[in-house]
Amino acid sequence: MTSWRKSALINLGLWGPPLVWATSLQFSQVLPYLDCMRGSHGLANIAFAALVLAVLSGGLVWHVAGRQRQRHKVPFLAAIATLSSAVFAYALAFRRSQLWC
Repeated sequence: MTSWRKSALINLGLWGPPLVWATSLQFSQVLPYLDCMRGSHGLANIAFAALVLAVLSGGLVWHVAGRQRQRHKVPFLAAIATLSSAVFAYALAFRRSQLWC
């Protein structure tokens, strides 16, 4: 894999989960009224999809970092991106548990 692809994936893992979390948070400000009126679970589905995206981006960064030639050396930015993904996945999981009418 080329260097720019690795950098792009690491940046996706670093900036993706906060953006997904912020988008989910914005949806959770507007959609609860519609969900409770209609009895649908659209916001819970959005929160679950955001959680899956955060976990997948962290796993993808960890996988890319693990494919380095020297496996005992994980790039610092990849480790930060993976930990950031884990923190935002935890925040999304906690937020998902509060989405009831």
